[in-house]
Amino acid sequence: MNEKKAKRLRQLVRHIMNTGAVDAQPWVTYGREQKFVEVEVPDSKAPTVFDDQGKLITTLRKQLVATGSRMMDPACGRAIYQRMKNKADSTGKRQ
Repeated sequence: MNEKKAKRLRQLVRHIMNTGAVDAQPWVTYGREQKFVEVEVPDSKAPTVFDDQGKLITTLRKQLVATGSRMMDPACGRAIYQRMKNKADSTGKRQ
């Protein structure tokens, strides 16, 4: 999608929000999709241990890392814009 089409799409969503068809609620407060991934990281609290050749042996520990994304209310302006933009991008590639 080029810059001109994106600007027109943002104007359309802004107009929809100003007319009251969509609530102008903050989209960030809707929720979060939490996912956790277990990753092995070097253990900084472990004692320093060297092997026979003098090389440092690192010990690893498992740690949970939070990943995920914010979930938006499907009726908020930003969600509408992103859906319309993704739809325009996907249909534009087929032509």
